[in-house]
Amino acid sequence: MGDGVIIENVKHVLHFGKEAVKLKNRIRELRRAMGLTQDELAGALSVTRQTVIAIEKGTYCASLPLAHRIAVFFGESIESIFIFDEEDQ
Repeated sequence: MGDGVIIENVKHVLHFGKEAVKLKNRIRELRRAMGLTQDELAGALSVTRQTVIAIEKGTYCASLPLAHRIAVFFGESIESIFIFDEEDQ
């Protein structure tokens, strides 16, 4: 990332058995960098605007196929968009 870029990370919590796994994402940051509205991104991904809002807020975790579509759309890897923060564990 370049200097001066503000990275907005949203934390997600996934539950695997009794263990919670925290994820962060850069969806809002990437969308804004492209000058897209939530509605425009939703249309490009074939999801609702509410889905984009929920992913950005961290109230919904994208499925693997959706995470893949998001990564392809932004031209980045899934891992660079959805960040597993082992230090939080």
